[in-house]
Amino acid sequence: MTLNTDIVSQLEQLGLDSTQMKTVIEEIEHTKQPWYKRLWSKGTSQLSHIRGEAAETKRLTLLLTKGHNNLTSEEREEVRSQLWDLFKVIPAGLIAGGNAVLPIPGTSLFTPVLLAKAGLLPSRWREAHILHQLQEEERRLREIGQENLANEIHKLTEQVEDCADMRSQQAQDILHHWDANGNGIWDSTELEAYKLACLDTKSRLKSDGNQANWFIQQDDLIFGPTQANRVTLCNDSAWIRHYPSETAATKWVKISDVLHLETDDDAEPRP
Repeated sequence: MTLNTDIVSQLEQLGLDSTQMKTVIEEIEHTKQPWYKRLWSKGTSQLSHIRGEAAETKRLTLLLTKGHNNLTSEEREEVRSQLWDLFKVIPAGLIAGGNAVLPIPGTSLFTPVLLAKAGLLPSRWREAHILHQLQEEERRLREIGQENLANEIHKLTEQVEDCADMRSQQAQDILHHWDANGNGIWDSTELEAYKLACLDTKSRLKSDGNQANWFIQQDDLIFGPTQANRVTLCNDSAWIRHYPSETAATKWVKISDVLHLETDDDAEPRP
């Protein structure tokens, strides 16, 4: 039994409300499974809540529409701070991909990818709501004297932060990952290395697909660690990597190249 489900079981055995923890566990899974696997089921109610908080986001809206190049250093820090507060009430699964528009009134041109490139996106934005909910649940349990359960929640919080660190370490430019000589293109040597990596990945998917040490990159976002055999590997734009350890890790390869692999000659990057 995992730590997540064990906490829910203990809450229910004590007659305590486990609704929030069940929701948090679902959100944690959303950080491990790519967006095309599922969407956040409570998006409508969350959007209604955010629209109801429109007055509180008015300042953020004004700053974002001012243009990131025109923001002072103080305003940029204010944007990051307000976005962090906003993401505390937005489950990341509500945003259906890195290029999806943020559900902020008046900011229809802004996406997580654009905000990240502008240096305005707070770190761990996808985990903000999860961490906030876990901290609130830990505080609630300590207030009613459930120290042991509160300590379990604290351990889960640390696990969420550790997984966030792992995803951050995986994030990188795919071309740079394979462009060893830095000339901006994949030459014959690099293409051959890529073919071998595709073959290696396909072999590992068969033998180690049930191990929870796979990462998926989609829409400039990293998902994982997860079991590859739990993921619907059908997205042409997604990349995959097996990371059992730093020394035994594969390089990033395009999922479609691995799935279409029949012979050594077939493993070639598809546009």
